[in-house]
Amino acid sequence: MNPLGFIYSLSLGVFHRWDSERIFVILTAYMDESGVHRGAQKTVMAGYVGYAGAWRKFEKKWVRMLKTFEIPYFHAKEIFQRDGIAKGWSEDKRNRTFRKSEKISQAHTIFGFSAVLPHDDYDQHYKIVGNRPKGTAIPDSKYGLCFRMCMSALIVMVEQELIGKKGPHTLHVVLEAGHQNAGDAERIFHLMKSEKSTESVRRLLGTITFGEKKECAGAQSADGLAYTSYALEELGTPPTFSHGVSGALKEGKEVAKGQRRQVHGRKTVPLYRLPFTPEQLRELRTHLFVKNPLPTFQFAEDAAKKLGVGESPEAFSKALDKLVPKKPKHGSS
Repeated sequence: MNPLGFIYSLSLGVFHRWDSERIFVILTAYMDESGVHRGAQKTVMAGYVGYAGAWRKFEKKWVRMLKTFEIPYFHAKEIFQRDGIAKGWSEDKRNRTFRKSEKISQAHTIFGFSAVLPHDDYDQHYKIVGNRPKGTAIPDSKYGLCFRMCMSALIVMVEQELIGKKGPHTLHVVLEAGHQNAGDAERIFHLMKSEKSTESVRRLLGTITFGEKKECAGAQSADGLAYTSYALEELGTPPTFSHGVSGALKEGKEVAKGQRRQVHGRKTVPLYRLPFTPEQLRELRTHLFVKNPLPTFQFAEDAAKKLGVGESPEAFSKALDKLVPKKPKHGSS
C-alpha cells in the first residue's frame, strides 16, 4: 500500500497540493460476484463520505489494523467466509476484524450510505427489452443506476454538510477500479457536470477516480460496508426512520449523537439506506424516452419521503450482530 496514503497521493497528483478540507466519497459495489450469480436478487452500492484530512488519518489506522491481523488488505468476502487471506481463521478473529474495520471507518467519516436496487424491479420497471428505440437515452446498468442514486442523494446531503462553512468546496469520488460497468459511472458523473446540469451541482462536483482495492484503504472500508449491507438485505430489510434526503443529515447526526452516549463516547456516524422503488424506476425510464438523460434530483427526495433513507447506527450495529456476533476477547488464532 502507498506509504503516503491513497488520498494524499491523489490530491498531489490531481491538484498539485494538499488540502485537508477537500471532501472525498469512496464508493464500491458488492453484487454477489459482480451480479452474475443466478441467485443474486439485489445490487447494493455503498460507501463513506469524509474530509481528505480525516481520510489520511483513517488510512494510517487502517494500515495498523492490517498489520495487527496479519493480512495484506481487507476483503470482506474472504474474511467473512474465512477463505483466501483469512483461511484457517477462527470465527472470533473474523468477527473482531469486522468490528475493528467498522470502528475505524466510523471514527473518520461524516456518514455512510448504501443504495439498494432489487433486480426484479429493475427488469420490470426500468429495463428496455429488445432494441432501444432510436433517439432515446442510454439506459443505466444496475451498477450505473445505483451510482446515479448515490450521487443524487450525496449532492443534496453534502450541500447540507457545507452550510455555514467557508468554501468553495468540491466533492471528489473514488470508485473501485476494474468493474465491467465502471464506464457507466464515469458517463453519469460527467453528465452531472455537463451544461445540462445546474450551476450549483457543476460547482460542487470535482473529480472521479478509480483506485485498486488492494492499494486503497478507503475502497476496502467501503467494500466492508457494501458486503455487510448486502448480507443484511438478504436477512431482511434493515429498520429505517423516515425523512427526506435534505433533512437526513441533520436528523441522522442527532441519532448518531444519542448512540454515541451508549458506546462510551466512541464516535458513530449516520448510515443511510437509499432504496429504489418501482415508482422511481418508472420515472427514470420515462426520462430515457423524453431524451432527458439527467433526471431532476427531486426523484431521490420524493422517494425518500415515502420510504425513508435513514438507518440509525444502533439499528445497524444490532443487525451486524447477526452476522458477526461479539465474543470475549481471547486468543487471536
